Parts: sequence; C-alpha cells; structure tokens
Amino acid sequence: MTMSNLVSSSNHAKARTRVRRIKLLQLTQLRLRSIALTTFVATSLTLICAATANKFDPYQMNGGLVAAVAGRDYVAIACDTRMMGEGGYDILERDHLRSRLWVAAADRNVDYFDEFDAGDATIGSSRTSNARFTAADGSVQLGDRDLNKAHGTSAISALASSAPHHQEEHHKLATAPILVASAGCSADCEMLKRTIRADVIKARYFGECSPLVAPHHVATLLSQVLYARRGFPFYSFCVLAGLDVGAGGRVYAYDAIGSYEQVAVATAGTGRELLQPILDRKFQSFVLPMATVSNEEHSQVAQEVGGLLATAMRPATVAPCSKMVSCSADTAVENLVQSFRDVSEREIGVGDSVVVCVLRKTADGSCDAKVYRYPLKTH
Repeated sequence: MTMSNLVSSSNHAKARTRVRRIKLLQLTQLRLRSIALTTFVATSLTLICAATANKFDPYQMNGGLVAAVAGRDYVAIACDTRMMGEGGYDILERDHLRSRLWVAAADRNVDYFDEFDAGDATIGSSRTSNARFTAADGSVQLGDRDLNKAHGTSAISALASSAPHHQEEHHKLATAPILVASAGCSADCEMLKRTIRADVIKARYFGECSPLVAPHHVATLLSQVLYARRGFPFYSFCVLAGLDVGAGGRVYAYDAIGSYEQVAVATAGTGRELLQPILDRKFQSFVLPMATVSNEEHSQVAQEVGGLLATAMRPATVAPCSKMVSCSADTAVENLVQSFRDVSEREIGVGDSVVVCVLRKTADGSCDAKVYRYPLKTH
C-alpha cells in the first residue's frame, strides 16, 4: 500500500469518526429536548390538575328555608320560594317549589283529584277545584301564582291587613299525604325526592308496607337513604311532616347524613339560626309537657314553658316536652308567615313568597289540605 493510500484511508476514518460524533451529539440533544418537553408537559398538567382540583366543588348552596309545626289534629309545613345561585347573590328562580316542597308517599297519596266541584282560581281568596294537589313529579303545586293580579281577604284575620296580595287553595284528599320540605343543593334535593318516591312505590309493590304509609315509616326511610350516602352525602336539609292515625301531627327534623328527631317545631336551611328562636318563642306557651299528663290527656293541656326551646328540652332541668303544640292551625300559619317575614328582612337568601301547607284529618277519614301563599320581601 502506497503512502497516498494510507493518508486517504486515515482521512476517511477521521471523517467517519467526526460524523458519528456529530450524530451522537444531535441524538443527545434530541433526547435532552424530549426529556425537557416531557417534564414541562407533566409539570403543566400537574399544576392545571391542582388548580382544577382546588376549584372543583360538587355542591352548590341554592338556599331555601323550610319549617314545620305538629298540632293535635293537624300539621303545617312551610317553605320560601327563592332559589339562589352560586355565591348567594344570584337569584335563579323566584317561584321554586319543584324540589323544595314535595309528597314523599307517591302512590295512592298522590294520584288523585280533589272531590270538590270545579271552580276558577282566584288570587286573594280560597279556591276549590278539581286540579291535582301535586304536580306529576310529586311537588306541591298551586294554580295562578301571580300575587300582584288582584286583592283579596285572607281567611286568617291576623294576616288580612298585612297581605293584600295572597293566594289560598283548598283541597279535599282521599288520604293524608306525607310531605317533605328540603333545602340546600337543588340537584341533590331533586335526586333525594326521586329516590324516596321510588322506594315507597317499590315497597308498596312488593308488599313491604301497607298502602297507607305512616309518617314514622317514611321518616325512617329518609334517614336510611341519607345515611347510606354519608361518604358523599346529599347536600339536603329536610323536615318531614305527616298525620298519624289517631295521634295527631308528626314532624321530624334531619341533618345531611340522616340523623333525625321528632319535634314539635322544626326548621332547616338558609336562615335557620334566625327562624328557630323566633318560632320557639312564638310557640313556647303552646308546648305540652308530657311528664304531667297521660298520653290521652296531654293533647288537651297547654302549660307555659318559660323560655325553653320547644325542640331541645333538657331532661336534667325540665320534663321532656311533647312532640306537638296545642294552638290552632290558623295560629300556627300566622306564626309561620310572620316569622318568615322577619327572617326575610335580615337574610338575603330568603324572600319572594312563603308557601304554607296545612293538613287536617276529617271525620270521614279523608284529609283537608289548605295551601297558602303570602308574599315576602323581594330584595
């Protein structure tokens, strides 16, 4: 091999080595860029997910103030109709009753018409019609809900002067329904309503309960449904009201995970901390202590209970109080409406109107249902 061939071969080897080094350097740079890009993308996704997780909230407080009163021969349940948006400053609806006030026993207690003759709906006076007491979804419904169309005279004299615009409807029902008023997240309240109604229908179909469901049966069912979701609870705060056969009104108060108690006066929802002491004060002279009378006599005796809460008597200081009040249904409606008005003046989430439903057993075994609607502050 000549000298020129040796020099040429050496140059080619150096060139190949140089090319391999350049390619290796380029490949290393590409790998470093790929690693840097992957790290950047992963970090960005982590930050985005963290920010999204911090903002994600499955619950929304849509407001609602509900209350119920148990009497000797009646039960009254009330709610406001304002539906609030996120933040508490948006009013999504001023006439919301779909998931606010509904019938729990959804079979024979719902699919009926009134027995009264047909009549036109009037604003400011009572109405008797053959319309349904509830809508198809089980929520309590009224006729024409525009309270500004006409003036009228309230059947409750104490509210006549203060409520020129109001609405009353009178229904005669075959059986006494069991009513639930719920406040909190509207979507959860709607889902809870559908679940309870479906469970009652299923229990009746399979013969697990009698056709006439007692209030304490539905109260237990509602507690079990709420407790079953304790890991991811329904954001719904309920009161349940119904008429027990031969035992008067029954009212139960709940928290979001199913703890409940039978009480004489119950409240829940936005403004509860304002409404409960007002109602306790108004009904304190009508609470019946059970320690001084028998079960047959306690519904006829009213004893003053000096300033003690009707819903939380302390056994160490006073005898257990009865689970009902002794005042008339008109007095209970008057106290409820005036108390809701007081709260609406101080709580932005309560307003527009208050709906009160009163159930009363009749001598023939049917149920008289009166639904009142009175205006509240519309701030």
